Amino acid sequence: MLSDCEKCWDTPCGCGWYYRYHSDEKFKALVDKLDEGRKKIRASPEFKAEGARRMREKAEWQVRQSKWAEEQAKMEELRKLYDPTTGKWRKK
Repeated sequence: MLSDCEKCWDTPCGCGWYYRYHSDEKFKALVDKLDEGRKKIRASPEFKAEGARRMREKAEWQVRQSKWAEEQAKMEELRKLYDPTTGKWRKK
């Protein structure tokens, strides 16, 4: 057998076809097993460190975005003060 599912060919099946004859109890056991694995991964120090790194990167990105927005606002003010036809600055 090359894969778990003969329809989507994913291992494990992603479309649900492979599980069509599973009883409710067997399907619940499978879901519980997946949940336990997910909880185990989320409790690992590597996962927590990765989450902290992503939060730092997000915060840094937000700071860069706000600085960029401030720079753009300053540039817009300067554009309003400069007259390109005469090449001179207007008074406020």
